[in-house]
Order: sequence, then C-alpha cells, then structure tokens
Amino acid sequence: MEIKFQKTDLKHLDQALQLFLDEYDKERQRLPYLPNKDLLLNKFKKRLRELFEKGIGITVFKQGQLIGYLIGYPVDELFNEKPGIYVPLYGHSTINNSKKEIYQELYKKAAEIWVEENYLTHAVTLFPYDKDVINTFFWLEFGLRCLDSIRKVELIENNINENIEIKKANVEDIKLMSELYRKDNLYYGSSPLFMPIDQNVSIDNLKEWFEKDNHHLWMAFRENKLIGYIRIEPKGETVISQYSKMMNVTGAFIDEKYRNQKIGKALLNEVLLWLKEKNYQLCGVDFESFNISGSNFWNKYFEPYTYSVVRNIIRRC
Repeated sequence: MEIKFQKTDLKHLDQALQLFLDEYDKERQRLPYLPNKDLLLNKFKKRLRELFEKGIGITVFKQGQLIGYLIGYPVDELFNEKPGIYVPLYGHSTINNSKKEIYQELYKKAAEIWVEENYLTHAVTLFPYDKDVINTFFWLEFGLRCLDSIRKVELIENNINENIEIKKANVEDIKLMSELYRKDNLYYGSSPLFMPIDQNVSIDNLKEWFEKDNHHLWMAFRENKLIGYIRIEPKGETVISQYSKMMNVTGAFIDEKYRNQKIGKALLNEVLLWLKEKNYQLCGVDFESFNISGSNFWNKYFEPYTYSVVRNIIRRC
C-alpha cells in the first residue's frame, strides 16, 4: 500500500471528522443508547478543530485521500506526573481496510515525534467495539488504565437496603463529610492503586465543588453515622459525557467496614430515581481499571463506551 504521511493541517479537518463519525456509528451499533451523533456533532467538530490546532500528531494519505490520523494533546503531567501525550477519543481514526497496519505506522511516526520532544507517556482513548484496534495497541506495549461507562436512567430495584437512610445533601450537610472524604482520598494511595495523594485536599474543596451549578451529592447513614456518599455533575471525562440529557457520577465511596451490604447500590438507585424525575436519559461514570472495588461495582451496572490505554516509555539506549 503506497501511503504518504504528513503533519496535521486544518484543511483536512472535515475528512478527519467523517472518519471519526463513522467509528462512532459502529460503537453506537454495539451500544444503541449512546447519544445520536447529530446531537454531538458541533461538540465533536469544535474539539477536533482544537486538537488540529494545538495537538501534535500525524496524518496519512492514499492517493490524496485521508485514510487515518493520530493526534494528541501535550500534557505537562500525565498520570506519573511527567510530560505526556493524550490522544482523546476523537484524536484518531482510520478507514476500515488495513486498520492494524495503518495504526501501527501512525503510532510509529507519531511516537517518534513525541519522544523526540520528551513526551514519554502516551495515552489513547479507544472504542470498545474495535477489538482489533485494542489488540494493536496492546501489542504496542499499551495497557488498560481507565474506562468511561454509561447506562440508561432506569431504576435497579426497590427497597435495596432498609437498614440505611439516604439523604440528598444540602450545603450545610457538607461539613459532615470531613472524615469520610479524608478516607476516600487516602484510599487511592492503597494497593493496588498506588495513585498520588493530594495532601492539600480538604472538606473546603468538596464544598466548593458542591456549590457549583447542577452539582449534587447523596449521603448514606446507618444509626446516624455517615458511611457512604455518591455525587454527580453535568460533565465527565469525555465529550460524550457533556450530552445535555446525561449526568455523570464523579465520586463515590463506602466506608470499608460497611462494604458488600448493597449500600453503593442503594445510593446509585437514589441517583437514578432523581435523574428519572428530572427527565435525564443517561448516567455516566469513569473509573480506573485497577481500582478493584470500584471497577467490580461499576461494571455490574454500567457498560463501557471507552477504554483508555497507556504506555510509559523507558529509554533503552
């Protein structure tokens, strides 16, 4: 296959957008309740334009026709607090034919540029439907790190746990969260997560978050003791999460002593009940694959619509 590589140029934006929309349609065939692409078209185009203008990557052509692209944002601190490149969901696509070979060559060309500029951590967000592309990145030394998942706003069941009281919080309730919020923060430093802990996080951060528009939090009590919480907001980690009929879980935690008692399930059900009353259609969540408790829980009730894979390059010469 005679192909030509070149750096990104805005004149190829529309061709790139069409390649991505074709991929989105395929993921939507697997997961029909994803928002129709027409409802997100302006957001997709705006984000892709920004990526063409600010990102670093490569495009590939055959007989003058764009057949693939791979473009990422340079990030000062990516996961390991070192500079890296993040390729969002819309930051890559190819034609159907010879996908594996095209992606291999795109990454080879793009990675050469990225590493030359000292971006040694590379992250790419992928559609779950395309097992061949996922496998291609696996063979390029990438591993799974994060997922974005989604579900319809439908109740799980009624009377899940009658031994707890669930309350939708107001601003005065946030001060009750101090100890549980501290435990939540420390949890991410434990095995096998080993994520950096922000020692400056305080209840004031949560209060500031809560006071933003359309941010909501529910609290679970047993015998007047706060044992868990869940929170939602309009924006998640992906452009799809910004769909107007979708809200996103951006935090949840159950005190370790009270786990495996359906408390998380009860909290999620309260969120879904509220979303249904407010005429939302979808609920999203993002989480780390290596968060054992979290991923086991979310995978019961949500379906992944993205996988984010990561490669950390160690210079070998």
